[in-house]
Amino acid sequence: RAARKELTRLERAIDKLAEREQQLHVALAEAATTPDALVELGRELDRLLAEKDDAETRWMELAAEHDG
Repeated sequence: RAARKELTRLERAIDKLAEREQQLHVALAEAATTPDALVELGRELDRLLAEKDDAETRWMELAAEHDG
């Protein structure tokens, strides 16, 4: 049951991260002529993608345990 609860939490987190990722892509496109903004947005996107990757990996591990 705890694993199922964490799976649900991770699904929500991944959805929120994906939404923020899209927002950052839009912001990056809009800031194309502002180097400082590009650098900061790029850093935030890198952090977000790493966090999303970790969440997806954990979700896959839990799903495999739950199904197995």
